[in-house]
Amino acid sequence: MRAQIKWIFFFSLLIYHSGIATAQQKATNAQMTAAEIVQKAINNAGGDAKLEAIKSAEFVSQLITANNDTLSISVKRKGYNKCYISVMSFGYENTTTIFNNGNAVLIRNDTAERITDPAKLEALALQCYSSIDYGYKKLGYKLSRIEDMQASNFDCYGVLAESPLGLRTANYYDRKTGNCIMIMYPSGGRTIFTSFLPYRELLYNREELLADAKGSVTRSSLREINIDENPDDNWFHLPPAGDCKPPAIVKTGHSRYVNGKDTLANITRTENKQIENVKGSSTEYKIDWLSASDYVLYRLKNASSPPTNNNIEYIKTRITLWSGNRYYCQYITSTDEVGTCAFERVE
Repeated sequence: MRAQIKWIFFFSLLIYHSGIATAQQKATNAQMTAAEIVQKAINNAGGDAKLEAIKSAEFVSQLITANNDTLSISVKRKGYNKCYISVMSFGYENTTTIFNNGNAVLIRNDTAERITDPAKLEALALQCYSSIDYGYKKLGYKLSRIEDMQASNFDCYGVLAESPLGLRTANYYDRKTGNCIMIMYPSGGRTIFTSFLPYRELLYNREELLADAKGSVTRSSLREINIDENPDDNWFHLPPAGDCKPPAIVKTGHSRYVNGKDTLANITRTENKQIENVKGSSTEYKIDWLSASDYVLYRLKNASSPPTNNNIEYIKTRITLWSGNRYYCQYITSTDEVGTCAFERVE
């Protein structure tokens, strides 16, 4: 409870820092330069050599909005020039953004739109880095000191990061740990990093508070992490602009999972049901197609009991991409399990 109060108190201190673009260029601690502060955060995250050695990274997070709605966000990175970001929920518009070597698309409502705004492309290039501080360094951001932030429970260095296109964010680094604990954006929004996860000699953000300019706060929690598992390049394929509906043949036939938690499962799908067989054990779901790309699987957990909310298991799935007979998906379940998977038609 004390930790929660601590972060709420910290958050209340941030309201007066709304003008990032005109933040004071005043270094209150001349002993450390902005580059040295950022380098300390990079060293905490694993250091240049270990961060550079990462070939791929995959993250799945759960987001809880201010309205207590649950969203799933999947982020995949390969090298430092490819990034896949997909957001889905039961009540919000599902979107997928793919960045590949300087080009990008946004997929929503079964339509792919080219992203051409240089500022958005620049922001996506930064998203290719699991350590945003390492991204600042590699992408040539200009770093300068701004006014530090001090309170009874917090003591932070302030650093202004300016992109090659001139976009600015104010970044605050804990003096003791060296970690970045808050980023403020020109829009008035901010991200607060409340905890970190050591994993394979690297350090990742585990829990975050995401606030918009109006103060509405979304909580983000890291649920799954995979490093150097070499995701299929098709996750980063850029579909052409326009219609982005998977072929209707995906709604029936036989398939098998090739990625995800159930790679041993074989799938038989008809127009209104899906049967998954794993080592002779079968699970049958009813299937309801919400669009050409979205469907819900559902079943009674106990067939002899009434169909109450507690007795219904359901899985919402979105086909985000496909190549040949292989389909790439994101899912969220009635028990808030989130993730990605791929399946391949075998006939």
